[in-house]
Amino acid sequence: MIVEIIGKSHREGVSKKSGNPYNFNVVFYIGTDRGVIGSRGLEILLEPDLFPLDDIQVGARYDVQFGPRGTVENFSKVK
Repeated sequence: MIVEIIGKSHREGVSKKSGNPYNFNVVFYIGTDRGVIGSRGLEILLEPDLFPLDDIQVGARYDVQFGPRGTVENFSKVK
């Protein structure tokens, strides 16, 4: 699926509920969703080691492919 990135952020810390550490990048885009008429703001969670935040450009278009468990397998900029 092709998405246009409208925002990005980095989240890192420790879960208050489980005590487990977390570290991931989030990119935001406008897309369609079940049960929604029109569009909605959506997010994709990315591994920071595979997809560094500094390499992601806001306003650029990316090809996103998800694996069978919903994890991102490909996140590449469309030329």
